[in-house]
Amino acid sequence: MSGSPFASHPLSGFGATATIKRDDAFSGPHFRCRVAGILGQHAVILDSIDGTDFQPGDSVAVQVTLRGRSIGFTSTVLHRSDHPLPHYYVGFPDEFEDLELRKNGRLPTLIPVRIVLGDDSKVIAATSSWQGMLINVSQDGCAISMKEALPVQKPLQIVLNLPGEPGEHRIDVTIVNRKNKEPVHVHGARFLRQGPCASFQAIDDWMTRARDFLV
Repeated sequence: MSGSPFASHPLSGFGATATIKRDDAFSGPHFRCRVAGILGQHAVILDSIDGTDFQPGDSVAVQVTLRGRSIGFTSTVLHRSDHPLPHYYVGFPDEFEDLELRKNGRLPTLIPVRIVLGDDSKVIAATSSWQGMLINVSQDGCAISMKEALPVQKPLQIVLNLPGEPGEHRIDVTIVNRKNKEPVHVHGARFLRQGPCASFQAIDDWMTRARDFLV
């Protein structure tokens, strides 16, 4: 961890994109937010984008990206306000960790996927309504957009072909949240990594190459 005077602290800039999640032993959903302001070295004000539901006293992990740099820190929610939009005051971090952008950031994508519920034989892709679109991916999970609403907290598989790569891949996930953004539903999914898996390795390698291309 690195300490830093306030004037040179990365959070001295406004408008930075960020993600926030509960600071616990699970890798559960990351919610998008934005650094809306700071109160001296006392609090960071985060505007919620994804409709989070944190309460004062909750311990959170925050990742902020600003001017090509990404930092991470843990803190506590000091105050919550729902007007005009949900936003949170979290304790200003005296220490933070520099993060590897290529490893931790979400990668925007537009990749068609099919959905598998239950056992491998039950592929619900008989009509186009059960086709989805992978709209971003990270090492922890992904976001899936589709017309139908998938069940939350139910294990399933996404079936996809990685652009420029041969073969079909099946990725085990759990839907952790769902947001209705007419005319589609956007689902946040967490990867279920249980030991070595060729498909997970393939998607990790593909993300690395894709990020190298974008740099």
